[in-house]
Amino acid sequence: MAAMVASIRCGSTLLLIVAAVAIFLVIAVVVITMGVTRIVMAIEANGARVAIVTVVRGITAAGRRSVRLRP
Repeated sequence: MAAMVASIRCGSTLLLIVAAVAIFLVIAVVVITMGVTRIVMAIEANGARVAIVTVVRGITAAGRRSVRLRP
C-alpha cells in the first residue's frame, strides 16, 4: 500500500486523509464499546429500568453535543 500511495502525486495528502479516517473509526468503536459496556453493567447491577435510563441519558448527551457543533 505504501508503494501505491507513493506513486500518486498527492500521496502525503491521501495518506493524511486515510490516517484521519482510521483514527475517527477507532474512536467511534471505542465510544460504542464503552456505551454497550455501561448498558450491560447497568442491567447486571439494577435491572432493566436503570439500563433504560442509561440509554436515554446517552442519547440526550449525544444530542446536546451535536447541537453545539452546529453554527
